[in-house]
Amino acid sequence: MKNRLFSIENLSTKEIAEKRIQALLSPHASENVHTRVKEIMTQIRPAGYRSVAYSLYHLNQMSMLSHIAVPVLVICGELDTVTPIKESEAIHEKLINSRLMIIPEGGHLCYQENPRKFNSSILEFLKGIE
Repeated sequence: MKNRLFSIENLSTKEIAEKRIQALLSPHASENVHTRVKEIMTQIRPAGYRSVAYSLYHLNQMSMLSHIAVPVLVICGELDTVTPIKESEAIHEKLINSRLMIIPEGGHLCYQENPRKFNSSILEFLKGIE
C-alpha cells in the first residue's frame, strides 16, 4: 500500500503505468500487450487508485469464501507476482466448489497476455456446470 500511495502522490499516471506494468505482466507478454496495458493504466484516476489501495490493504474476506457454494473458477497466471499461485491456491482451497486454472507463462493480466487460453478456460468451466 505504501508503494501505491507514494506513486499516487509523486508520479504521473504514465509513470505509475510504467512502474506497475512490470508487476502486472510476465516477461512473455508481447509488445502489443505492453502497449495496450500502458494505455489502460495511464487512464487511472488517482482517487480511485488510492481507494483500491486502501481496500486491498484493509479488506480480508478469506473467512467468507467457505460460505460460497456456487461453482467458482479461480484463474491465475503461472508467473503472477501480484497474486501468486500460492495465494490463488489458498482461495481455491477455501471455496467449497471451485476449480483452479493456471495460465502458463501468464502474469497478473493473463487475460491480456493469453486471451485465447483464458477464454477457453472459462468456456470449458461453464460447460461443466450443471
